[in-house]
Amino acid sequence: LGIIYGYSFDEFTPVGANWRYEGRLISSPSISIRRDPLFFGKLIYGGGSPTINNMDGALDDFAENSDIYGNAARVWIGFPSLNISDYQRLYTGRIGGISVGESDVTPEIVDNRKQLAKPITLVAANTNALDLILSILENNFSAVYNDTYFDTTAWNAAQALVENVTVSMQEPAPAIEVIEKICESVFGLFLITADGKYTFKIVDTTAAAGSTINAIDIMNAKTVNYEPTEVLSSVRVGYARDWLTSGTQYTYYRDTSAEASVFTQYKTYNEQTFDTYLIDLTAATAFGATIMNRFRAVHGQVSVEVPMSYYATEIADIVDAEILRPNKTMIGTTKSEIVSIDYNLNGPTMTLGLRFV
Repeated sequence: LGIIYGYSFDEFTPVGANWRYEGRLISSPSISIRRDPLFFGKLIYGGGSPTINNMDGALDDFAENSDIYGNAARVWIGFPSLNISDYQRLYTGRIGGISVGESDVTPEIVDNRKQLAKPITLVAANTNALDLILSILENNFSAVYNDTYFDTTAWNAAQALVENVTVSMQEPAPAIEVIEKICESVFGLFLITADGKYTFKIVDTTAAAGSTINAIDIMNAKTVNYEPTEVLSSVRVGYARDWLTSGTQYTYYRDTSAEASVFTQYKTYNEQTFDTYLIDLTAATAFGATIMNRFRAVHGQVSVEVPMSYYATEIADIVDAEILRPNKTMIGTTKSEIVSIDYNLNGPTMTLGLRFV
């Protein structure tokens, strides 16, 4: 049946709850998510470690007598006067290691996706990228395609848009690495929602902004960073991989359409190679065009601290951000992509990393 342990900064029983939250929480975990700016499928999660008071020794044998490893660790935000059914779950991870000291206990919270480390050998030709990821989850992790395991609305929408890929692995690799490689090939992000459902999101900076980050809500002084080293003058896309041949395994397509203009403006040549699971020249050409549209020029990046009321904001969301000085325009309203999120639970606030589109 299991036992649920609840900890908060102050001891209380939430309205509508069946158990008490002990007031042992000294510090909350530092939860964050970041997207690799260039390789779209890669995400970096920070689950952090909460610090729980153990001055009375009540938790001395916590790791000895509790089957805690790999079990869920959930982070909620709410208030004593709010019914627990209205609390917002911000994050669900898993318990990794744990340190038990005389003064405090520190459990490590790790990304749910680390459970997808089972080695697999995948073989599939000319298959929809989302169907292929689904087969990995169904065949290796007992997932069932329904609303319990998946955000089926988001999954279905993405499934209709992604390219087909071919995979013919000769050696096993961790499932999550295979999934990320598929994602890199189709500009996608494989995510696990706060309530533990698999979902998928296409990174599409041409989409209309879905919400606005209002200037009145931005709590920090803003510094916009411009980094010319991320600019690409050309791109080399590997496709139609030969899985059986050693050495050069890909057919390559080069997009040099912006090479002259980039050199004129930035006085540098910078080519990036992307080895993908795409199946043909048409797909590789479209991939190269998308990369060049995003990285042929410098894009400003800024971090903004906002209230936790923006908790529904997700990584890769497209937003309008009002980057203003008090009583004066700075950058103005700028279409941006969310490239990182840090939850500052002691605030409670959150910091959004924005990349201007």
